[in-house]
Amino acid sequence: MPSKDLIQLQADGSAVILQTNFDTRLFDPSIYGNSTFVVSTVSGASLETGSVSFKTSTVPFFVNPSTIDGAGQLKTTTNSNGDELFYFEGIPSNFSSLLVPQSKVATVFSIAEQKIEGTGYGTFTPTELVFQSTITPQVINYLTLSGVTATEYNPVIGLTGATGTNGFVGSRAAQFKGSYLDTDTAAAGISLPGFTSASYFLISGWVLLETAPTSAYDPILITRSPDGVTGTTSDSFRLEYDYSSSRFQFHFSTTANTTSTGFDHIMNVSPSGVTLNEWNHFAVAYTNAGSSAAVSSYWNGNQVQKYTGATGTIRNTKSSVYIGCGGNGKKPFKGWIDDLVISAGTTSDALRGFLHGTTATVPSTHQDAGYYTVYYLSMDGPIGTSYFPCDTTNKMASNVAFQGSSLYVYGCMGVTASRMWTDTLNGVCGGHAAAGASAGYIFGYDSGACWIPTSVTEMSSGLTAAKQYRKDLNEYTFRYYLGLTMYGTSGASGDFKKLYSGSTFPTSFTYTPLESNVNYLKNIYDSIIVAGSTLSVSIADSYGVYYTFATAAAVNLYQDVLLYYNTANSGFSNISNTIDGQSTFSSLKRITGVSGPVIVSKLAASGNESLFISPLSTVTKTSRSPENYWKISAELEPVDYAP
Repeated sequence: MPSKDLIQLQADGSAVILQTNFDTRLFDPSIYGNSTFVVSTVSGASLETGSVSFKTSTVPFFVNPSTIDGAGQLKTTTNSNGDELFYFEGIPSNFSSLLVPQSKVATVFSIAEQKIEGTGYGTFTPTELVFQSTITPQVINYLTLSGVTATEYNPVIGLTGATGTNGFVGSRAAQFKGSYLDTDTAAAGISLPGFTSASYFLISGWVLLETAPTSAYDPILITRSPDGVTGTTSDSFRLEYDYSSSRFQFHFSTTANTTSTGFDHIMNVSPSGVTLNEWNHFAVAYTNAGSSAAVSSYWNGNQVQKYTGATGTIRNTKSSVYIGCGGNGKKPFKGWIDDLVISAGTTSDALRGFLHGTTATVPSTHQDAGYYTVYYLSMDGPIGTSYFPCDTTNKMASNVAFQGSSLYVYGCMGVTASRMWTDTLNGVCGGHAAAGASAGYIFGYDSGACWIPTSVTEMSSGLTAAKQYRKDLNEYTFRYYLGLTMYGTSGASGDFKKLYSGSTFPTSFTYTPLESNVNYLKNIYDSIIVAGSTLSVSIADSYGVYYTFATAAAVNLYQDVLLYYNTANSGFSNISNTIDGQSTFSSLKRITGVSGPVIVSKLAASGNESLFISPLSTVTKTSRSPENYWKISAELEPVDYAP
């Protein structure tokens, strides 16, 4: 492997504190911790032996560690002593004044693939997974005070101050403010486009009822109908709080009825007497089994009612879906909603585990968009705004490279219902697009930040440079993986399958699979297998603690470490060859990255921000992606995609 240069900067970006040339086969990330640096060839610049000489470039660059992430154009200047310096123009203030002699600088690399201009709310985190759906929830407001629309009653992202049994609920949620004096007056809510019904249908989410209505009306939590109140032949379903019984109820009509107006069926969703200011999980699961339909309602995982008197699917209608009120703002709801999912499909996977049993598992974390998702509203938008993220199975996804006056992203990909990337969903080269009829706002999964795009620019300086960037990043990824510590656990479930299989070897044993360590173990292995040694050997773990190994255990250790090492090198070669074989940008962006579950989880959990693994796997820390979370059949195994 060729040697590489490393750079490590002080946390405030004021100086270079380490620059070194190293053999990638001997790279041990534990030496440097998480104040990382990047190993790569620079696109638009040149690296020369002995000292580093950068060419002036207009390519955006990214600098680690995360505490000083910066972006901008690489520039050169000369100080009063005639020393040639370089600096970045157009980056955060804590980095913009940094002038470092070129002779001290070794590693900066181009990472952004798209520059997205627009307006941002909140702050994205470096390498955060972001998505852009074709659906943007629209706020509707029919409440006027003194002849002016009362925008203070718009639903917003907020903090409830109350949490459910699971801590994630209410950390950011959608607040619906009802109407003036909490009466039956048209007010505000959210509108979403209609969708096509299917034989399996689910509504699931969390609700907190802030106050009961002061007059006898039934606030609407969610409905698909022209207005949710006036009966028409386009009424599909309505989930409401029933004032008279102090409980939530589900009203619905089916495709078996095409002529009558209103809702044909009604069932309870919660017990009577819902406690105010308390989070509760609700779900309504619908299955059309042919001759009859089974509809079950759940409250905090317990089945409240099972209804079997309907036929057909939920009635199809072109009507929009309204949350927090009906159409035209009718019967507004006052309270909070979080983690709302609507899904529909042709298999029971669309029911997310609510399969008409007496109990069902209540989600313990934010859910994923998943297969068959019609809408998923995590409600994790910017606090105090009405920008609600609406994730679907069809979306664009990428990772944030950096954020300034524009948003820079990499790893642009399209995800469709068939869980494959696409070139044609939106944008340039299959990347994000400016908001409009076919593309919406960009949201961060973790930060809750929102970006409203106005234009998108492809940043690549050429296919050759883009391929080289990926190859460098691929090499760094596997060298980093080989520098991570191997851990043993009982039952052969850790990194030492043979060593721990059927033995009681100490679970504290660790090892670093650098090439030099592999060669050391090979010498021990050869002395046992080839020379016939029967003597126990003393082998140090990654912390320098020595353990006594019988010959059989030493052989098993070598075989475990060799398998780990060979798996990494095989993955590295396969991906590099795949990169070389691409002839277009779009095919390059769809390359499968690190796909081994053990490798993915280890790299993602390491916290390093510059690794060649799927953007989705960076978040999930597994080889699965949100798109297959609920799909477990053999023909739909996890697929990983690389930046």
